[in-house]
Amino acid sequence: MPANAVQIYLARDYQGASATLEEGSYDVQHLRAGEVGNDAISSLRVSDGYQVTVFEDAGFKGASAVFTADTPWVGADFDDVISSLKITKQGSLRMLNASAAPTPVSLGTMDLTATVSMEHTISH
Repeated sequence: MPANAVQIYLARDYQGASATLEEGSYDVQHLRAGEVGNDAISSLRVSDGYQVTVFEDAGFKGASAVFTADTPWVGADFDDVISSLKITKQGSLRMLNASAAPTPVSLGTMDLTATVSMEHTISH
């Protein structure tokens, strides 16, 4: 397996058909065309320094989970339901939907009092 890749498997414990995917985004059509298929991933191996974000639905939507290490079973919530995934370097910041508007966050009522001291020195 290349150093920048994830190996996905059809069955638990790294068994059955498998496919090697390098860093990038893989939607449902990519998974259907591969050896493992759509809604079929049960285990995966992740290269050091990489992470794979799996999504329940096509188009990188629905429930998601992030895996950063070899995983002999993706768990009941994601076994045989993964329809898209993204492989990235750990720590890299990538927006999943750059066109989405920011979500407003309410911090409640806050009383902020600040004291500002400024010193300005001019030398000639």
